[in-house]
Amino acid sequence: MKSVYDKDNFIGRVNYAAQCFIRKTSATRHADTCFEMFDGDAVVTALVRRAQHNPKLYAAIAKQWSGAFPQGWIDTEARYASWPTRRLSILARDLRIIGQRESDDRLTRMQLANTTDTAPPLVTHSDPTISGPSNTIPTTDQATQPEEHLIDQSPVPLMQTLEPAQFFQPDYEQSLHTFDLEPKQWTHLASCLFGPARPSGFDPRVPWSGASFRYDLFEQTEYKRLAIRRQHGGGTRWYIAHQYGHEDTSLLRLILSIDYEPTRWDYCHFLCNALERTEYAAHVFEQERWTHAVLQKRVRIQRKGGYATARIIPVEHAGS
Repeated sequence: MKSVYDKDNFIGRVNYAAQCFIRKTSATRHADTCFEMFDGDAVVTALVRRAQHNPKLYAAIAKQWSGAFPQGWIDTEARYASWPTRRLSILARDLRIIGQRESDDRLTRMQLANTTDTAPPLVTHSDPTISGPSNTIPTTDQATQPEEHLIDQSPVPLMQTLEPAQFFQPDYEQSLHTFDLEPKQWTHLASCLFGPARPSGFDPRVPWSGASFRYDLFEQTEYKRLAIRRQHGGGTRWYIAHQYGHEDTSLLRLILSIDYEPTRWDYCHFLCNALERTEYAAHVFEQERWTHAVLQKRVRIQRKGGYATARIIPVEHAGS
């Protein structure tokens, strides 16, 4: 995995990201790393152009967004259309320089703003502060200028007409269901931006910006629902939580009460990452369960009314 963590190995990270989509392992920490070096837009641009000539990769990426190739990726590639593919590694380097410089400036401003040596409170009970830095996207002739470049750091994110969503807690006896959601029916409550870069877990010398992940909290008062919107290099997904009553207060309300935005980001990242990994682990478990059943000849196929169904015979009944 060294090549994935090497910020200068741009082509290696693009190749690895493409293989993750094809092998259906894009929901992993290693895959996320491909987009986390301040140059996620360059990686996305390279993947879009590669997918245009690789139907298998195109279909694999589209499958992550309910069968439709992500419009955000197409828009990103169009923004850098004047950059030849052979020079995308240079674009990636310039974006990393811009991103690192901007992150250092933000860290310096934050340190100067702190009047005490203590960390900001973890949880307060005032209204959340909704603020974000200005965002300037570098053009071809601006890519080497010290302007800010982060993935959509505006107070309210730019959103598509329809975006994929799922529930935090699917109903009992129901499979995991992904559906399209209309963002205009939701009220934006707070942004959850990463803040200054931090030392990364795999190498403290390499800062991790977290700018390739963005979280926002929304509310739909009509149906008493709260939601986290997660946006990163791999796309966008909404996670919706019901508000049942006084006896079952949503954890998202607690996150909303936190004034310090990077801490809100931490909580949202933990929740969504845990849900994504659990979902993937359940998929792997089910795949292994059916594989063992097929190898042990414990699968029974029934046909009725022109439809076929398959079920696994329990081990204790396999011989009967």
